[in-house]
Amino acid sequence: MERQLLEVLQGLRLDLDMDDGWVWKDNEFSTYTVNSAYVLLRGKPEGGINTGFVKFRKTKALHSAQVTAWKVLVNKLATKGNFVRRGVKLENGLCSMCGVEEESCRHLFFECKIAWFVWSQCYAWLCLASVDHSDAFFHFLQFRMCNAYEFVNAIWGTIWTAIISEIWRLGNKVLFKGGMVDAS
Repeated sequence: MERQLLEVLQGLRLDLDMDDGWVWKDNEFSTYTVNSAYVLLRGKPEGGINTGFVKFRKTKALHSAQVTAWKVLVNKLATKGNFVRRGVKLENGLCSMCGVEEESCRHLFFECKIAWFVWSQCYAWLCLASVDHSDAFFHFLQFRMCNAYEFVNAIWGTIWTAIISEIWRLGNKVLFKGGMVDAS
């Protein structure tokens, strides 16, 4: 490592007539922007998952719903499964809504029979038929309409965000307020 540092420093020339300063070298303009840092941290969008982040940022929804949906996309929501992985002792790690599987983001929002029922009711209301992906990013991307205008897809993204938020509220109602779920 020391040798590498010396190699880098040997190629530098100091200009005593210039002021010291910071230079952001990740873009062609050498200027820092939040978006350039975001792209650097997430990787350059080439389709797929990174495109999902960009498209999600265009949704219009309540801030609390957007935060919940974002946490689902990055698997940082406070599910029982995430608590157990962090060493938190729980009575059980089972899904709050169905009580059958471990409560993970994937299960709670896309695989749980209660969540599946919610999605199927929403699809019926929207006059859609779908075979859903159980990965949050691909589910979000799949929910958007192929070949639709971007403003139409922003609306679909907002609907997806609202559904995610309501499933989370339902799970919390069951867990913290003793609510019941009826999937009939």
